[in-house]
Amino acid sequence: MAHVRKGHLVPSPEWWKHLRRVKRRFWKAHRRAERGLAARDTGA
Repeated sequence: MAHVRKGHLVPSPEWWKHLRRVKRRFWKAHRRAERGLAARDTGA
């Protein structure tokens, strides 16, 4: 984002580009945790 200056608001599509990897990592961990909880609850 070299064209964005400090103090200016950034259009949301630009942030989505940079947060894509973080969001993917978060949801992957979330799904794995849910699977672990489901397995523990069912006693498998």
